[in-house]
Amino acid sequence: MRDPSHVKNLSKQEFTHLFQKHRYTITKEVSTTIPVSLKAWLALTDTPEDARKEIISLMEEDIRGGKPTGFVPYVKDNEVYFDQRWLLMIGIK
Repeated sequence: MRDPSHVKNLSKQEFTHLFQKHRYTITKEVSTTIPVSLKAWLALTDTPEDARKEIISLMEEDIRGGKPTGFVPYVKDNEVYFDQRWLLMIGIK
């Protein structure tokens, strides 16, 4: 909804499978979470106003216990946030 150029994020399992499929040995793997302001995240791609409103509404509904968005949003400093999960995986052949 926010950026049509992103259609899927690979999971850790999917990355691991790719490394194994191409016979890479994983030498380093680091996961981290980064808190992201929903407002700032939407501004990064100049999300159209109608999509912005719908995304905000879905996130707020999720916070109230409604249908999960997959982002696990939360309120911090009176603003909606979610945590991006980053994975660094290095391998050698």
